[in-house]
Amino acid sequence: FQGMNHVILGVAEKWSQYLLDFKHATDRTGASIRTFLAPIAKKFCNIRVVITDLFKAYNRVISSLFLRARHLGCHVHTRRESMRYIDKLKATYNRMKKNRKKLVETVTKYRRKISSLVSQITNWEKKLNKDRQDRQKLLSFKQHSKSGKTKTIDHKLAALRNRVKKRSKSLQDTKRTLKKTRKLREQKYAELSTIERKLIKSHQIYLQSCRLEKDFYRLLKDQTPNFQENLQKF
Repeated sequence: FQGMNHVILGVAEKWSQYLLDFKHATDRTGASIRTFLAPIAKKFCNIRVVITDLFKAYNRVISSLFLRARHLGCHVHTRRESMRYIDKLKATYNRMKKNRKKLVETVTKYRRKISSLVSQITNWEKKLNKDRQDRQKLLSFKQHSKSGKTKTIDHKLAALRNRVKKRSKSLQDTKRTLKKTRKLREQKYAELSTIERKLIKSHQIYLQSCRLEKDFYRLLKDQTPNFQENLQKF
């Protein structure tokens, strides 16, 4: 039993239910377990089965002290361990699902942004084409105007040049942003592709492990003469 202190080790003989030893251990190390079990192994040489939890230190100690015994894991601890493993697989799968969902949302956001940027670029290009046409018209008016009558046209041309300059800068900035956004989108597409493959694999491992867990629980309860055969199949 493991409580507020370290561990209490107990040994009972199956048929008579006689308690061989029962005491508190200062810690749970291989040395402490060996100190507790060594006198029992010396006194009782025909022990056939030793059942423990899954603490690894037992493996080395029991195999060296009880040479004729089978070392079995406690059903309760074994089931808890398998449940913890299944829970970890499920948590991994759920975490991947969340990551995939976030990536899909990010890709969708980039797709919308790219669509908006393309629309902006088209709009800037239309406006710039119109400005160029207006400039040609103004230059034509200026060429055919009488001397001294071009002051207004010059003001309009100056304003038009400023407008073209600003719009050209906005167009170039938008194109750079579009290029950067497309690159980010491609990166997210690659991440999404990778995580979708991992998600499929994770789901398969989870489902197969659940099936194995059911078979394992069935095997733990198996008291038929076919136990060894079922164990080999498992």
